[in-house]
Amino acid sequence: TVSFSPLDGSKFSYAVTGSDGAFELAVAGKPDQPGAKVGEHRVKVTAISESKVKQQSDPTLGSLFEPGDAPKISYLIPPKYDNYETSGLTFEVKPGGNEAKLSLGD
Repeated sequence: TVSFSPLDGSKFSYAVTGSDGAFELAVAGKPDQPGAKVGEHRVKVTAISESKVKQQSDPTLGSLFEPGDAPKISYLIPPKYDNYETSGLTFEVKPGGNEAKLSLGD
């Protein structure tokens, strides 16, 4: 997913990316309101893979989990991009159409 958070603290916008990396933002909580607020935004990108692994409980230590399937999350890109504070990504949304090309390094 890609999320744009306006620097003025108003509601963020997000989108699920396609397999080609393309996305169209919508305002959070308002799927019928496409786009993002005009102005400067911090940006974060999340790309994870989830799989299930068997969780074993240890009767001598106790466990908060029941034996069975537990999610295992793997980052597909460096996890620093999953945080507005550490991603280093910004974008200025201008009136009209915008095309954001985000470059992820590392």
